[in-house]
Amino acid sequence: MSFKKKTKLKWIIFILLILAGSAYFFKDHLAILKKDTASSIDQVYVDSDGVEHMLDQGWFPEVSTSFARFYVGKHKEICGKVTQKAVTRKGAFINFGDRYPNHDFSIVIWGEVEKKDLPPIGQHLCVKGLVSEYNGKPQIELKTLNAQIYYKED
Repeated sequence: MSFKKKTKLKWIIFILLILAGSAYFFKDHLAILKKDTASSIDQVYVDSDGVEHMLDQGWFPEVSTSFARFYVGKHKEICGKVTQKAVTRKGAFINFGDRYPNHDFSIVIWGEVEKKDLPPIGQHLCVKGLVSEYNGKPQIELKTLNAQIYYKED
């Protein structure tokens, strides 16, 4: 390696070290490096079995239904507008984003649910739970229609 290339490489490393050190030193003052922990949303919720779960707040406390697919396997709060609802013998389905099969996200409620108890179409609501995937679509499964679902003002 020539002298010029070595010198250039040393300067690049030096500049990168300065930038990294500055970011570490000023991390408490740079808003972009802080996690959003100042939120009115509970970081712990109790599921339908009475088990407490930590909610993965991440950078944003709530996630739009169109981005739920990025949080499969995590406990999140997912929010959006209801576009379809259905009751079957096994449970109920609430779809967001579009009608089945083009929906972005679903809430699946296992067990007996009355159609009158489901939220109206167009209602903005949020659900807390473990995001799973079924046929390539993100969903949160619930055993009952309970406090994990709540209405939200636009």
